[in-house]
Amino acid sequence: MEKISTSNNVCEIIKKRKTMRSYIKKEIPKEDLQEILSVTESCPTALNKQGYQIYVVKNQETKDKLCLAAQSQKQVSEADVVLVFFADLERGYQRNSDKKSFFYSVQDATIATSYCQIAAHALGIGCCWVGAFKENEVIKVCKTKKNLRPISMLTLGYTDPEYQKKIEAKGKKRKDPKRMFKFL
Repeated sequence: MEKISTSNNVCEIIKKRKTMRSYIKKEIPKEDLQEILSVTESCPTALNKQGYQIYVVKNQETKDKLCLAAQSQKQVSEADVVLVFFADLERGYQRNSDKKSFFYSVQDATIATSYCQIAAHALGIGCCWVGAFKENEVIKVCKTKKNLRPISMLTLGYTDPEYQKKIEAKGKKRKDPKRMFKFL
């Protein structure tokens, strides 16, 4: 495989990404939202079963209900768009009725969330991965079928400039790599 060189170096985009929890009232253009979803569609999944679904939420009332389900995390209400990622237990890879097969769909949905997060950042759109929520409330708000289990939410919006300055000034503190990696 060839090394791909572009002005939007993927490694740099990933390294510069920060979680943004405060947004201004500005609509994300449909083309940009479509581009984010298009990139997300290309993520790898177990046996290419694509065992996830994404609900695209723009309706303010629905976002407010999701905010309550997410322990009142205000970025869920403030975001222009909230993407809710579900593991699709019917569509995902099933291995010999293995009870762990559920995890393949969870992994698929998690990878899709990551791809979406990177694509949004590359387009200058702030986002926040939301993992703390009441699962049954999210199911109720989104009116999903029994085969769908919520895995994550991703809030998307244009970041409040004051908030962004504050976050950038703080820097991104990471753990010592020696604690994170073990070479065998």
